[in-house]
Amino acid sequence: MTALELLEAIGDVNGAYILEAQSVREPRPRRRTSKWKILILAAAMALLLSGCAYAVLKLQDLQLGQWTPNPVFMDETERDKPHPSRDVISLHGFAGSPGFQALQEWLEFKNTYDTDESGQNNYSSPEAYRSFFCFNQEMQDKVDELCQKYGLNLPGRSIISYDAEGDLFPSVGISSILREDAAVIYTFEGAGTYFQSGNFHLPGKLTLTDSAWTSPFVYFFSYTSKDCFDGNFMSVGSIDSFQQWTYTASDGTPLLLAVSPESCLVLADRGNAVISITVCYPICGETVLGDEPMTHAALEAFADCFDYSIKPLGIGRTYPGYAEFLTGLCPAPTENDLYLLRDLDGDGSDELLVTHNGSFSLVLTMENDRAKIVYFAPDLWLSGDVILDNTYVQEGQEIYRMLAFREGRFEYENYIENSVLKEGWGKSAALGDKPYWEVPITADEAWGIINSYELRQPRWFPVADFPGFAGAPIAVTEEPTFPEALTPEELGRAAETDLEFYLEGQPTATAAQLFIGQGYSLYVNHTDWFLEQSENTDLWTSEYNPDVQLAVTFYPGLDAEDTHRAIRDRESDYQLGADKRGGLNGLSQDRVMQLSIAIYETDSGTFAVSCRYPMAAAEGFGTRLSVMADTFELWPES
Repeated sequence: MTALELLEAIGDVNGAYILEAQSVREPRPRRRTSKWKILILAAAMALLLSGCAYAVLKLQDLQLGQWTPNPVFMDETERDKPHPSRDVISLHGFAGSPGFQALQEWLEFKNTYDTDESGQNNYSSPEAYRSFFCFNQEMQDKVDELCQKYGLNLPGRSIISYDAEGDLFPSVGISSILREDAAVIYTFEGAGTYFQSGNFHLPGKLTLTDSAWTSPFVYFFSYTSKDCFDGNFMSVGSIDSFQQWTYTASDGTPLLLAVSPESCLVLADRGNAVISITVCYPICGETVLGDEPMTHAALEAFADCFDYSIKPLGIGRTYPGYAEFLTGLCPAPTENDLYLLRDLDGDGSDELLVTHNGSFSLVLTMENDRAKIVYFAPDLWLSGDVILDNTYVQEGQEIYRMLAFREGRFEYENYIENSVLKEGWGKSAALGDKPYWEVPITADEAWGIINSYELRQPRWFPVADFPGFAGAPIAVTEEPTFPEALTPEELGRAAETDLEFYLEGQPTATAAQLFIGQGYSLYVNHTDWFLEQSENTDLWTSEYNPDVQLAVTFYPGLDAEDTHRAIRDRESDYQLGADKRGGLNGLSQDRVMQLSIAIYETDSGTFAVSCRYPMAAAEGFGTRLSVMADTFELWPES
């Protein structure tokens, strides 16, 4: 099976999902993407599904018809070759259900759509339509037509998450996708995606610890509400290639299990939603799940590991008391006024965390339908269910407070202090509401305690978007207008080049391709990076290390000085100073991460090109990032 055939198996799914899933990492050092990994990505991306309307019987009840690969998504060398149609199934619902009918019409529309004049190189659809690959307004209008015709909703804005347990799960209001008593060793490594509706898709790996089947399962878990329409389908080659059977999970959930020569499926109809899990195993000469073909018993044991009772709540649950508080706190919010809802103590009610004027300063809870402030301190960090306050760091004194929220109030879990007046490091022996006595410890012991709390960067949302917020919308600077994307020839730059740098004292060269953004261009290595694009920012993240990032951000309407202030507010966890070239450079508060930013001012705004990487990787990734960043050039003036 060729790489093209593997990619054909997923249908016309959004390429961004493929890039996101590429960061599913093994514990061992990474290699270049292998053929079996490509198929894992393909199957994972194909299983972006919506729900079934009736009890799951068999895959044939989901059959939509056939799908013809679209040449728009092929390399030029592959477009003229024959590409046979493949059987496709709807996981939005059975034949006759609203989701099934909408998807069937969408597939027919795409199979017969004239892509020659579709304008796919110039049109950018809103983020809510991302998974439909709309090339122009006509396609976007078709999506709206189908949603209205069948009473379906779009899943909403998609949000990428690299931290399932610290970000994705809390954001959609669940604790895990695995049963608490599952005897497994597991990881959630890589990019998951969740939506405003509560739908989410997540890659993972687990190993059964009490089964004769000891090889790891690499899988992709998906939860989709039946009232959502995302346009994706699953291409299975031939439905007849699957062995299918029904199975009742240990929690009583009826499941459909299916095995083919390429993958395994686990499907659960949850009434108003569908849960699907796809697993890949021996493929392309490499073994992922062991030397033997998948057995029914092994897949059943795997299926029993999951919690099918989860009910994601979605983002933006309604709290009128919080909305009233936020409206009073910042009636005219800025882009630095943000909020986060998180159930800190597991009582089913979310606490409100507020970043005001660029500083995470407030934690509130609900009491008699009113918002009540329970904690105030500047610049807090989240570590799982623990809040770590590490902002009191100045010459001669360092204080690290670790607090957990229990029964409506915060209690100290740890308190570490380094003071010149007390001649070194100490920790509190008594905690509770307030630590009051310190036991001398060494610096190594202190940092061992501090570093045992894995700091997590939560996902914040604009205060103006909080449900029920009655203040003014965030003022948005008028966006500049750019001409249509230029070609390398018009920019006077080669489409490809070799980037040269020294690595461990030896000259090294790596191939790079010209990326043409809005108003700028730069060279990025061909492989090992994936791109995320959001409003005014293009972000490249290393496939090998998610802490290594290259970003180009445009600040519309701001000059260089204002951009400096905006960056300092945005990167308040870094100690940034001006460099000789007019940019910014500095370390994170914990001195683990390096951030350097180059500034390019234009008449309509300012570009910031940032390189972010761990200090331990300064000689490797740091060098590569700086070489790529130095290739940044503005478009020539028209």
